[in-house]
Amino acid sequence: MSDAVIVALITTAGSIFVAVLTMWNSNKAASSDSRDKLKKENEALKRENNEKQEIIDYYRKRDK
Repeated sequence: MSDAVIVALITTAGSIFVAVLTMWNSNKAASSDSRDKLKKENEALKRENNEKQEIIDYYRKRDK
């Protein structure tokens, strides 16, 4: 193979490699955002659950 063909193959392989890394990093960032959003929602639900549990405990103690 001539030198020009080898350089073209190396350049193409490098471009494909960079494209794959870029896609992988963008997917990783998107899943990190989703994870953060789910963590926030989970914390909000835990707080709501604790508030409701306090109300339940209050009425249980009152009814005894």
